[in-house]
Amino acid sequence: MSGSSRPGGKNRISRTDPRNEKRGIREMRRLTLCLLACMMLLGVSTLAIAADKVKFTYVNFIGKENDQVGCTIETYLKKNPNVEIEYQIIEHTVMQEKYQVMQSSNTMPDMYWWNSIYLSQALQNFPGTSLDLTPYFDKAFKDKFIDGTWNLLATGDGRIGGFPAEAQVQAWLFNKKLFDQYKLKIPTTYEELKACVPVFKKNGIATIAYGTKDPWPSWGFYHWMQLWGIDDQQDELFKTGTLKTKDSGFANALKAIGELADLGAYPADNSTINFEAMVQMFLANKAAVIQLPSDQLGKIVGTPNEKDYVFNWGVSFPKSKFNQKQGIKMVGNGYGIGSGVAKDKAKLDAIIAFNKWRYGDEAFKLALNKGFILPVKVKYDASKLTPVNKQQAAMIGDNRKGTITAVYAPYRIWKWNVDLLIDWATPLDNMVNSLANGSMKIGDLDAEFEKMDAATQNAISTLGL
Repeated sequence: MSGSSRPGGKNRISRTDPRNEKRGIREMRRLTLCLLACMMLLGVSTLAIAADKVKFTYVNFIGKENDQVGCTIETYLKKNPNVEIEYQIIEHTVMQEKYQVMQSSNTMPDMYWWNSIYLSQALQNFPGTSLDLTPYFDKAFKDKFIDGTWNLLATGDGRIGGFPAEAQVQAWLFNKKLFDQYKLKIPTTYEELKACVPVFKKNGIATIAYGTKDPWPSWGFYHWMQLWGIDDQQDELFKTGTLKTKDSGFANALKAIGELADLGAYPADNSTINFEAMVQMFLANKAAVIQLPSDQLGKIVGTPNEKDYVFNWGVSFPKSKFNQKQGIKMVGNGYGIGSGVAKDKAKLDAIIAFNKWRYGDEAFKLALNKGFILPVKVKYDASKLTPVNKQQAAMIGDNRKGTITAVYAPYRIWKWNVDLLIDWATPLDNMVNSLANGSMKIGDLDAEFEKMDAATQNAISTLGL
């Protein structure tokens, strides 16, 4: 019998009941089928997750950690694991050139940083280049933004060309440690600034960290033009042409740039210095002053010497008859969405959701910690900000008249005509940088002013102003 023992106490080999064996085979089959079913379900779930994964690209010219969008991405992705954001960096000048080509072929990136005026201009003059974001700004969402947000970002008929960037001031940063070291006070007037130049030059310090290899980092100088009346005289300069550029107030701002060059205020080799090198020169205590806008403060906020820096509106010009309580305060940049995104609803929905989240309390604070104050009505404790960011917040909130200045004025008056704007703006940009690097002298200005006057007259006759 099964299970019995042989004589002598040794166990016999047990034999399995055939019925049990059949039951075991059936159980194994059921287990195998169950496992296969689970594996199939797991496979389907994995495929479903993969299928739901949404990816879009974001293009900028700033490193991820110092960018107001980039510094929020990781937090967002943790909350939304089905989203993937590919962060792409393109050098600023290359980016601007590349965008012009992409614009003509309607191949703009999924989401991209650009100047506000270019985003609204693209929406107005190049239909199909980027999405009109107006439908995504319902009343409740749009009401979150501060007054002035749409001055440059919206078209003449009110359509929205992009998501707004930071509330920006374009101001000056002073290294108080260097001024104290050489027994100088931080200047409040242009004459005081000039008096600092020979002292710093004698000690191998550039008064102003300014390089002209990149043509665009000249915001502070445009503020000088504002203090010399470019906004006050804009109608006579750009609309009627009754005021010649050489007779304008802002011509004095250009002369001041040239005068500082003659004194040796800028680095001797500044034609080889780009913006990043300017910043590094300032951070390394090799320059006493640098002009910076809000969207570049991420390079300063959190640095070891931040406590030594004073961020303010810079010098005034007592000889100017125009209001000196003015500042460049605006939402000067934004984020466009390429028109190709409209073909992929999931991608479009993901981009819209990400951007709407960015203007909420959580993302606002993430950007704030990097020095960016988004143009939304969010309360925050300014006393807890870092030194430079605290000073920036004070400027954004002060009662100084904040206006659009310099090259922006023709954009509002000349109805977005690209060629005419370039004809006027390019000579101005060239003058600022050429005066700083010494390739142009003050005596050369009149010939350049005539080019700008010619562009103005062409605009008046072409556009019927």
